[in-house]
Amino acid sequence: MENNSNGTYNSGILNTFILLLKHRYPKANIHKILKCSKITMSEIENPNKWFTQKEISEFHTEVQKETDQEDIAYEAGIFAAKPQAINILKDILKSQNPINVYSIIDEIAKKLSKSATYKTDILSENSVKITVTYKKEEELFQCKNRIGYL
Repeated sequence: MENNSNGTYNSGILNTFILLLKHRYPKANIHKILKCSKITMSEIENPNKWFTQKEISEFHTEVQKETDQEDIAYEAGIFAAKPQAINILKDILKSQNPINVYSIIDEIAKKLSKSATYKTDILSENSVKITVTYKKEEELFQCKNRIGYL
């Protein structure tokens, strides 16, 4: 499998969108989305594939058009933690309590994106503060996606 280390965003992010579409938007034309954004399903299924900002933006635009959902990125972020979403975090999440997961959020996030660093301050046994520092500028939909999965 090809390993595209030039990209910033792992295929796992796009895979979550695809799973969301299949689960909540079964009438969405995934083939059309992929064709218009010039991305293949095999690329999305490749856990070593990293996409560029341009590729991610084009994919998101097509998903938004196909679903007519302005906040589809936020919805995909929330969906990433659902049992229906088979994702990169599955093994980590099932063996940890929430505070432990948040304490290693930077390590988890590195598996999905190279665009930011995360710092977690544990405030109490049921409260955390997460600070995200961007390494490069992103689009608003990416911030909404991140908020959804946090």
